[in-house]
Amino acid sequence: MRWLLATVLCLLVIMAIVIVVLVLDNRGDDKARRAEAAATATTTGATSPYDLTELPVGADRDVVDDAAFVSIFTPDDSGRLTSYGISSGLPTAKRLIEAVKKADKVDPDDAATALGGRAAESTITFVLPNRETITFALYLDQGMIARGVEVWKPGSDFVALVGTAISGPE
Repeated sequence: MRWLLATVLCLLVIMAIVIVVLVLDNRGDDKARRAEAAATATTTGATSPYDLTELPVGADRDVVDDAAFVSIFTPDDSGRLTSYGISSGLPTAKRLIEAVKKADKVDPDDAATALGGRAAESTITFVLPNRETITFALYLDQGMIARGVEVWKPGSDFVALVGTAISGPE
């Protein structure tokens, strides 16, 4: 009788362990199914009225003339990346737009020497009214901007203009 009771108890313990393992295993599958369902449910293919579209690399720089505002993303004094937005109606933004439009193209060899293959820490983005953007890498130490493999050098006051733009209201 004792052996029968011990055998029944062992079988019950084994069945409990199997049930716990199955439940825990199924729970992981359930999380995966929920994650997959959420991913497919939120990918509608429709655009939001808040979506921005970056213009292709070969886009004409003159489109910056139509910018609704300018966004500069650069490290602040403490080294933390900070975004500064400037309305295109402000004098500083107008001067930045003109500086980018009139910037001189830099020879690729000269650009490679000046920039030394470093990645830019800052960007300047011009946001157009139709929610298209044109973004340039901003090399403040060299006073240059880049987009794709092309590099330009705006006028000598460009770095000062950027400094004015990120310093606060005029």
